[in-house]
Amino acid sequence: MDDARFFQKLRAAFQAEAAERIVAMEAALDVLEEALALPDYRQHPEAVQRLDGMYRELHSLKGAGRTVDLPLLEALCQGLESSVWRIKRGESPLEFRLIQLLREAVVLIRTMTAAAAAGTAGPSAGTVETFLRRLDGEPAQSPAQSPAPPPAERPDTPASATPPSSTPAEANCPEPPPSCPGLESHTVRLPTAALEGLLGQVEGLLTSKNAAALHATQARALQEGLAACLRTQQGDSAMVLEGLVRESRTLAKSLARHHRIIATVVDELLESITQTLLLPWDALLEGYPRMVQDIAASQGKQVQLTVQGADASIDRRILEQLGDAFLHLLRNAVDHGIESPTEREAAGKPGQGRIDIRIEVLGGDRTRIVIVDDGRGVDCEAVRRKAVQRGMYTPEDAALLDTPALLDLIWRPEFSTRDHVDHISGRGLGMNIVREKLERVGGNAQLRTTPGQGSVVTLHLPLSLMRFEGLVVACGGRRFIVRKGEVHRVVQAAGTVCGSGAGGMLVTEGSFIQVAAMARLLGLDIAAGTDDAAIRRPVLIAGETGEPDASATGSAETGPLGLMVDAILGEADVTLRSLGPQLTGLRGVRGVVLLGDGELVPVLDVADLRQMARTAAAGPRAKPESGRSRAARRPRRVLVAEDSITSRMLLKNVLETAGYVVLTAVDGQEALVKLQHAAAHDARGPRGRQPADAGEGMLDALVSDVEMPRMDGLELVRRIRADAALARLPVVLVTSLADPVHQEAGMQAGADAYIVKSRFDQSDLLQTLSRLLPTA
Repeated sequence: MDDARFFQKLRAAFQAEAAERIVAMEAALDVLEEALALPDYRQHPEAVQRLDGMYRELHSLKGAGRTVDLPLLEALCQGLESSVWRIKRGESPLEFRLIQLLREAVVLIRTMTAAAAAGTAGPSAGTVETFLRRLDGEPAQSPAQSPAPPPAERPDTPASATPPSSTPAEANCPEPPPSCPGLESHTVRLPTAALEGLLGQVEGLLTSKNAAALHATQARALQEGLAACLRTQQGDSAMVLEGLVRESRTLAKSLARHHRIIATVVDELLESITQTLLLPWDALLEGYPRMVQDIAASQGKQVQLTVQGADASIDRRILEQLGDAFLHLLRNAVDHGIESPTEREAAGKPGQGRIDIRIEVLGGDRTRIVIVDDGRGVDCEAVRRKAVQRGMYTPEDAALLDTPALLDLIWRPEFSTRDHVDHISGRGLGMNIVREKLERVGGNAQLRTTPGQGSVVTLHLPLSLMRFEGLVVACGGRRFIVRKGEVHRVVQAAGTVCGSGAGGMLVTEGSFIQVAAMARLLGLDIAAGTDDAAIRRPVLIAGETGEPDASATGSAETGPLGLMVDAILGEADVTLRSLGPQLTGLRGVRGVVLLGDGELVPVLDVADLRQMARTAAAGPRAKPESGRSRAARRPRRVLVAEDSITSRMLLKNVLETAGYVVLTAVDGQEALVKLQHAAAHDARGPRGRQPADAGEGMLDALVSDVEMPRMDGLELVRRIRADAALARLPVVLVTSLADPVHQEAGMQAGADAYIVKSRFDQSDLLQTLSRLLPTA
């Protein structure tokens, strides 16, 4: 592809991205303006999330502007990003004046992108500088007083890379609609959404295919059962049964034949439509070598980027999510990893640095992308110092962190070893964006580093976003689905290996692997016989990398983990369905699938389960505690009142993982009875006495839903406040009612805090309880 054609495609992709980000920023500003009516904008249920979203949109748009050589847009986004950053940090108030300036900025960005699309002159450098002065609260100078600054220096670009200027005829031609890079058709153009909708409908046929397989199996089992019964019968009964056996045999063969026909049609149809939604990696990566050279040149460095395996294809829905992730990974490699030519030559390296991307399609439904740079590697001591500086660890605790634990910190939001911020990096946002983008598509990343030699980032991704091969497992009396691509192998182990707590250790192939009972992680009943050493159960081994010093996206994922289940029931070709808005944040569950027998079965998020298991094994890690405070603290006991079994399981799991003793109630009436019983029991004995079991003794807090049968959460809170023995009990309402009117009603009833399920984050609940409960 020649440079002019490539640049045109790059600009088209930028236009589509910019339009989406502008819409998102306008929506965020609408919410933030609503929040100004409250005493503190953070009281608005969406304001903080929208402010964070606007910050990310500006950060990503800044990088996109640099990619397509729009330095004024990049400078504008840099200034806006800094202003939003100060609001996020509490250094500047959110005021109406700032909202209006941000709205002006969005209009300015739209004007810039439209001018870039039309090939016309957009806002001048003086206009941008004047606006940024106003944004910083400085008086705007007249053009005579403030001459336009010279254009920002850009690295030398080969003449062939400069886009040709438009002729008048070309300028008058209508701009083609933005399209995703790499998507071209010589026949007919269809909206991607139409293809995705068609694919979703066809994927629904998988249920019919699985049902046909189930019916064929059942018919065969029925025929075999009748044949066995026939062998024990005589006379007329035998003749009747013989006729039934013949008919059932014919029916079983017919169902098996029809299943094969349905399976062939569905598989071929799915394959045909899926292929239309596949894109080669080259569609995403073809412009990155030049971008890397530009970033390197702006820092006085020399870097060559090479890509292997870019002709491999992947679901375009995944590829479209990964643009920002790759952008941040490559910018980090250039900015933090690759040294200057002088430093490299002093270390005995070539003056030009290297970044290599290698794409490999693995067995099953997974693909692996390896990004290698030959730079200086991660300065783990700098990471350790920054962790202490930010108050994340005491110097004593930080000294105990090994390399994987230090590398884990890099994936956390707003963590950067840089002490200054520039247009390339410094805010610590990039690697967190990488983590979020990968988790959104069911992927993960691992980071390894060797001081003085460079770093390796390995990404693991599914080939398809929705369709996959799954293992059907039994756990706690229920069925679940696990992606086969996330399970590296299966071993058998005695049930006692998990012990009675968070987990245990298993020795397999000469190495120790932590094992956790999946039923305990999900808050389900433990199967009978778990403590019997003679009963062996399947253990799904996940997270094996063969790289002992690697760190993975999401803290506490630095090693393989075994998940013990009751049984493996089989395999299924399934299509992932959304949980819906109310359960999107459910820990350990990615979605649901519809099996052939018509049952909706949860699809487990193995990466999330790994983190839950690590957290449960390590205990609460919010802040280091002294040995004295740990010894003095008694376990806190919390009652959860929730009529939904799913939400009740989620809350119970979150609280128990954090070290709380949890009791549950199915509605407000049961909760009130348990609270009154606990208060009466506490009145008869010393308040500080350790309860003999989970069902007796004082309760320290209540976490309750609002809408429940028999007695709702609001009435429950009123009864509690009216009871002298319970009046001071901390109460947190966790509900799907997001309207501020409902929140006000909860507070008037006497609740201490109000958390909305649609934006549920376990850290919010744990921080709220930590704030409400006095130190033991």
